[in-house]
Amino acid sequence: MNPQQDHFKHKTNNSLPGSSKNTMGILQDLDPSYSIEERKADSSSAFPSLLKSTAVSTQRAAPEALHTISLLVQNQPGVLVRIALVFSRRNYNIESLVVSSELKKDLSRITITARGSQEVLEQVVKQLRKLVSVVRAEEHMESTAIIEREMALVKIVISQRRREILPILEHFKAHTLDLGNNSMIAQITGSTEKVDAFLNMLRDYNVIESIRTGKVLISRGSLLT
Repeated sequence: MNPQQDHFKHKTNNSLPGSSKNTMGILQDLDPSYSIEERKADSSSAFPSLLKSTAVSTQRAAPEALHTISLLVQNQPGVLVRIALVFSRRNYNIESLVVSSELKKDLSRITITARGSQEVLEQVVKQLRKLVSVVRAEEHMESTAIIEREMALVKIVISQRRREILPILEHFKAHTLDLGNNSMIAQITGSTEKVDAFLNMLRDYNVIESIRTGKVLISRGSLLT
């Protein structure tokens, strides 16, 4: 082996992690005050912080809340599309949307329920207020003084279990709109929670289909919705 090959071998062995002159050894040569005890202390203090950050990242995110937004808009073509784009750009999912005309024929009322974070919703409401066709945009919290209603129509097969279904309708104050030998159509009106509870009670029965109107609301007193 010539001197050049011997020098190359010596340099390569010193650069390996398992060699006596590894990276930590080189750092100790550059800074003699950096002792082995200090290196052990740094390593032990680094692992708890790493485990802590890993534990935080693996925590499940909290379920996103359901929000209700009321809009007073100009009754013009294309208004609904522009409003939907505001939600879509923020990756905010609309769960229900109700549109109705106001007493003034040039205005319409839109009630939207959407699920997402409060921070993103605040940005959505700000963007809605900037639209030229939007007269007013407000979010209504559960604690605010409002009255909300929703209606659902449910078609159920009752051929063998009529006596079991009728007490459920009576308990929830639902009305029978159509009654036949094999099926019936029931109507229920109330809060979203009441409609959800009614539909959950009917899961054990043969529900053919159900149609919900979506939530509508109005502020109590003289406050504008």
